[in-house]
Amino acid sequence: MINIDDQRFVGTVGFRQNSQSYDGVRLTLGGERRLGFDYAWIGRVNRVFGADHPLGHFESDSHLAEIRSQTGVGTLAVYGLWLDFGNAPGLSSQTLGVRLTGGEGSWSWRAEYARQSDYANQPGDFDLDYLRLEVGRQVGPGQLTGGMEVLGGDGIAGLQTPLATLHKFQGWAMPS
Repeated sequence: MINIDDQRFVGTVGFRQNSQSYDGVRLTLGGERRLGFDYAWIGRVNRVFGADHPLGHFESDSHLAEIRSQTGVGTLAVYGLWLDFGNAPGLSSQTLGVRLTGGEGSWSWRAEYARQSDYANQPGDFDLDYLRLEVGRQVGPGQLTGGMEVLGGDGIAGLQTPLATLHKFQGWAMPS
């Protein structure tokens, strides 16, 4: 099982009876220390639909990498996702991004930007942006957070997160 950060791009979809799992190899160095590195190669994605479903798995030659460092204002991470799905080429993409998460006292923040483009056997041609900004504050026993997330599109293609724990991010949306 692989859960990266808040599972926006890669997760296990853990609320279902069938979690999403990955056949591959993963190397993590540094953990929560000042400098960390995470790499995974995925040869197959076992999806939540089960083995009998036509899209029950992705045949994959995908690579995930992240380098993160503790800074004076939070954790800075630079990441890349190179997703190559042989039996679902329309979901293949390359995503390169940077993320800063942190907090001070009762305040927390997050800023993230990524660029996604076609990759491997993807039949489309696209370059799309992802942007997320959040600020939060601890208020008594609860947390109050406000933010915005933009998943770019060009009228033909939209930013894709085929390995994400999507139910965490379904909610209110405003058309542009």
